[in-house]
Amino acid sequence: MMKEFCNFNKLLLLLCLLPGFTAFGQSPTKKQYIVKAEEAYADKNFYGALIFYNEALEFDKTDAEVLYKSAESARQFNAYARAAEKYHYLLDTLKDNQHPAALFWLANMKQRLGKYDEARKYYDLYLLEFSGQDSLLTAKAGKEIASVDYAKTITSKPKKNIKFEKLGADINTPSSEVAGNLFKDDFYFSSMKFKEGSPLGEVPRDISKV
Repeated sequence: MMKEFCNFNKLLLLLCLLPGFTAFGQSPTKKQYIVKAEEAYADKNFYGALIFYNEALEFDKTDAEVLYKSAESARQFNAYARAAEKYHYLLDTLKDNQHPAALFWLANMKQRLGKYDEARKYYDLYLLEFSGQDSLLTAKAGKEIASVDYAKTITSKPKKNIKFEKLGADINTPSSEVAGNLFKDDFYFSSMKFKEGSPLGEVPRDISKV
């Protein structure tokens, strides 16, 4: 029921934001979704950009440019697994070679997910194929390889006196909980689960409160 409610809200938001949509059944176009995605990305609303790019991909899943931008949006939103999945599809399925940075960021996503062997493999591949094309990423790839190697040495000898426990699958919600702090016996955090007050006719955004 909650999933259906969220999907309805998502659809309502899209319909309200996209120009040209009328009550007579006119559907948003791929171009309209892309325009909204670019606007959201420019505003650093990476989650919104991801949603709009994904909608644009429904028209053509082989559009490499839109797929790359959707992967970038997911990465900027810190959705590492989703971003890695998109970079994989771009590079492995579409065989795209127009976005060299995609290979670097795929390695980076693997690194952030703790998949160090895969991360090292893709960093090495990036340097082999694209070293020097982007001086910043080339230098960063070398530094991240050193970080990956160091992380592997640490994880190969875990400290036995430290125990990690998963809090449970229901600890997070779609409301982007961040900045958790323990105070006495209570756990406080910020959450984007509140709706802002907005003028008549505008769609209220999700905001956080103290």
